[in-house]
Amino acid sequence: MLKISFFLLLITTFLYSQEYPKYYSTLGTPLYKAEKPFKKLHFIKGLKYKADDYHLLVEKNLKLAAFLTKDSMHLEMEHKRYSLALKELEKKYNEIVELVNIELLKSIDKDNYLTFKTIINSNLDAILENIIIRKRSMAYYLPNRTKGKIEALEKFYVHLDSDANLRRHLEKYMPKVHIIKDFYSSGSSVYDNKMSDYRPYLFTANAKHCFKVVDVRDFALASEVSSFSFEEKDCLLKHFVISPTAKYIYLSDINNGFAILDVSIPKDPLLKSVYDKTDAIASVVSKKNKTAFVIGQKRGLSILDITNKEEPILLATYNRKHNLTNIALDEKNNRLYISHKRGLSVLDISTLGNPRRLLDYNISGGSLAITLSKNRDIIYLASGDNGIEVLDASDKLKITLISKYQTYHKAKHISISQNGQTIFISTLEGGVEQVDAKKSSELKHQVTYKTEIKASAFTSNIDTSQKYLYISYGKAGIAKIKIIKE
Repeated sequence: MLKISFFLLLITTFLYSQEYPKYYSTLGTPLYKAEKPFKKLHFIKGLKYKADDYHLLVEKNLKLAAFLTKDSMHLEMEHKRYSLALKELEKKYNEIVELVNIELLKSIDKDNYLTFKTIINSNLDAILENIIIRKRSMAYYLPNRTKGKIEALEKFYVHLDSDANLRRHLEKYMPKVHIIKDFYSSGSSVYDNKMSDYRPYLFTANAKHCFKVVDVRDFALASEVSSFSFEEKDCLLKHFVISPTAKYIYLSDINNGFAILDVSIPKDPLLKSVYDKTDAIASVVSKKNKTAFVIGQKRGLSILDITNKEEPILLATYNRKHNLTNIALDEKNNRLYISHKRGLSVLDISTLGNPRRLLDYNISGGSLAITLSKNRDIIYLASGDNGIEVLDASDKLKITLISKYQTYHKAKHISISQNGQTIFISTLEGGVEQVDAKKSSELKHQVTYKTEIKASAFTSNIDTSQKYLYISYGKAGIAKIKIIKE
C-alpha cells in the first residue's frame, strides 16, 4: 500500500508541476509539457482520440519514471524500457503536431483568425520551433495583428529588427507606411490643432506657449498669424474647441482653467472670460453655443452657462473621483460621455443642473480619448496599449462591445472623417494610423503616417476639404499629409 501511495505521489508531482523526470529529460520534458496544449486543441478533427491515447501513455511513462526514481542504481533494464517508451510517445507526439500544423495552415488559408489565435495560444512549443510554420504564422499575423495581440508571436514582432532573415521574409507583409516630409515648427510643442469651416487658419494648442493661429494656406510658407497667453499664470494648454460659427475658441488650460477667446479677428485674439475653478483638460460646447461641459483632471465635470461669454455661470458639477481624460457630447439624446482611467461613464444631462450617471463601461487600463460617429450611435475609445474599442451606444440602457482594433503602438487620440468611414488614430511614436471604419465590426488598417525623426503624434485634424491631415507632433511641430485614398 505504501509503495502504491509513493508511486501515485511521484506521478502527481510530475503531472502537476514543472518538474519532469530527470532521465532522458532532453527528449522527455518537451513530450510531457505538450500534454496540456494538446487538451486545448480537442476541437481539431481527429485530435481528441489521439490526445486521449497520448495522455494514457504519459501516465504509463511517468509511472515507470517514478519506479526508476525509487531505485535508479539497479534498474538498467527499466532504463531501456523507459527509453523505448519515450520514443513511442515521441511518435504519437509527432503525429499530433502534424495534425495541428495542418489545421494552423488551414486557418491561415481560410483567414480564420480566431482558430489561428487559439492554436498559437495553446502554448505548444513545437509550432513556432518549426521555422517554416513560424514564417507562415508571422506573415499572417503582421497584417492581421489589428484583430488582437497573440503573445506568443509578439516576441518575434517586437524583436523583428534583430532577426534579419525573418525581417527580410516578412517585408512585403508589413503594414503600409507613408513617411511624412512636410513639417512646420514655430519653436513650441504642438499638442492639438483644429481648422474651422469659416477660417483659412490652423489653430493650435502649444502647452506652455499657449494658443497660436497659423496661416497654412501655403504650407511651405506657413507662418504664425497671432498668439495668446494668460497673464497671471503660465499656460499648460493641450486642448481646445471651436464654436460652431468659429467666432469663439474655448481653451482648456490645466493651470488657468476654462477660457473663452474671441477670434473673429484671427490676428487679434481677445480674451472674453476665464472660469478658473477647474484644472481644465478638455471640453465640449453645445451647438447653440450656450452651454459648455468642462472636465478637470482631478476636479471632475463642470457644466457652465456661457450664454454671456464675459461671465460663465456654473450650473452643476459632477465628480466620480478618478482621473478624467476626455469628453464627448450627444446633444440629441442628452448624453455626455466621459473617458477616464477606468474606462467610460455615461451621464444623463437632460437636466443641466443635475447630471446623473446612467452607466459605466469598464476597460482594463482605462481610456485616453473618445470620439463619436456622425450619428452618435458608435463610440470609438482610444485605450492606450489596448488599442481601440468600438462600442454600440444605440441602446440607451447599455453599452456593448462591437469590436476591437489593436493599434501598432499606443492609441492616444482619434479623429473621424466627415462621412464617418475613416478614422485616424494618433499613436505617439507610432505616428497616425488611417483605418477603414465602414464596418464597425471589423476595422481595417490602411496606412500609417510616420516621421523619420523622433517625435510623438498627439492628435490629428482633417481639413475642411477632407483631403489633408494636420498632425500635432509635439516638439516637431505640425505635419501635413495628403490623405491616401484606399
